[in-house]
Amino acid sequence: FPTWFFITNILVVPLMGIIIYSLIPLLLTGWLPEALSSFPEWLPQILRRLVQLLTDLMLHIVQFMESLPFAQLTGLNISLPAAILLLIFIFLISHFMKIKRPLVLTFALSSLLSFQLLSLWEQLQSTSPQLVVINNSPQSEISLYVDETYHPIWIPENGVLPHPHKKIIRLSDGSFNDFTTNTTFPVDILILSRHCCFDAEQLYHLFHPSLIVLDSSMPRYSAINLKESCLNRGIPVHDVRQDGAYSLNF
Repeated sequence: FPTWFFITNILVVPLMGIIIYSLIPLLLTGWLPEALSSFPEWLPQILRRLVQLLTDLMLHIVQFMESLPFAQLTGLNISLPAAILLLIFIFLISHFMKIKRPLVLTFALSSLLSFQLLSLWEQLQSTSPQLVVINNSPQSEISLYVDETYHPIWIPENGVLPHPHKKIIRLSDGSFNDFTTNTTFPVDILILSRHCCFDAEQLYHLFHPSLIVLDSSMPRYSAINLKESCLNRGIPVHDVRQDGAYSLNF
C-alpha cells in the first residue's frame, strides 16, 4: 500500500488538470496554424514549455514521494472479521458526522477498539519466520519458513547468513584450512556443508561456535567423525540427517 498516496494525490491531481487545460491551446496552435497566424510566434513555444515544466514537476513529485521512508507497505493483510469491524466503524463515524449523536460515536469508537484488539490478537497468534536447514540428502538446502510455506533463499557457500540477532556462518569447502589468526571469532551457529575434509583443529582455532549444524550434504563418514570430535570438546552438534531439520526463529 502506498503510504503517501493521499498526499501525493492532493499535489498531483490539480497539476494534471492544469496540464490537460494547457494542452488545449497548444493543440489549437498546431491544428489551426492559419487561423492563429495573427498570434506571435513565441506563443506556441511558451505553451509547449509550460506543459513540459508542469509534467516534469508532476513526475518529480511522484518520484520524491516514492523515495520517502516507508513509502510502500507490503505484506499487510486483514481478516474477514477485522474487515467487518473496520467497515462498521467507517459507517458509524460517517453517520455521526451527519447527526452528531454521542451514542453513535460511542459505538463507532467501540468498533474501532474491537478492530485494534482483534488485529493485535491475530499478530500475537501468528508464528514468526524461521530459518530452516532442511534434510534434503545429498543436497544442501536452507530455506525461510513463513506462513507454513518454505521459501528458498540464496545463501553464500562461505559467508554470513542474515539474521537480526544471531551470528551465523556457513562453510562449504576447505578454503579456511590455510587461514591463520591470533584470535578466535565467536559465532552462535556454524553450519558445515558439502566438504568431506574439514580440519577440526583449524575450525576450533578460527571459530568459537555455540552450536555446529551439519547439513544433509556432508558425507556421512565425515559428519560422524566431526560430530564425535565436537562432542568431545563440549560443543553441541545438530546433525540434520540424524536429528532432523534445524530451525531458528527470526
